[in-house]
Amino acid sequence: MNATPVADSASPYVFPRHRTAQITFVLLAVYVVYAAAQMEVSWERVQAGLEHAARFLSRMFPPNFERSELLWKGLAESLQIAVLASALGIVLALPFGLLGARNLMPAWISWPARLVVVLARDVRKRSRVEAALAEMLAFRKAMEDSLVTGLRARDIDARVPRAG
Repeated sequence: MNATPVADSASPYVFPRHRTAQITFVLLAVYVVYAAAQMEVSWERVQAGLEHAARFLSRMFPPNFERSELLWKGLAESLQIAVLASALGIVLALPFGLLGARNLMPAWISWPARLVVVLARDVRKRSRVEAALAEMLAFRKAMEDSLVTGLRARDIDARVPRAG
């Protein structure tokens, strides 16, 4: 047996050797320091956060399986939804994909099928935008309803002030 160690093929350098990579690394480090300074991190806030994290994790362990039948029922339901949605997607996508292929179908079949695909994409995009807009409007309404809450949410420099 040969007892000589195998050399690691990775580069022995910790930092990148290319000048642009080094400049990018330095700029990223400067930005991280700047962002950390803007967050007004203090030892008290870090300590409080660690206490909250410890309390959160202590509730998770050991796990409670007293209602395991509810967990299994929810898992089975989620899998059923996923399988049915995938099957429905395949059943709908395959015909429209074949009908929309310009190299397989004549134009009078291909263009209407492609129009249906484009409209479906537009409907999905529009629903995502509407959901985001509804969320923003709800936040604005909540801020308008309470002067104190609105003032505490953002100060004049658009920062979130600390409590206490």
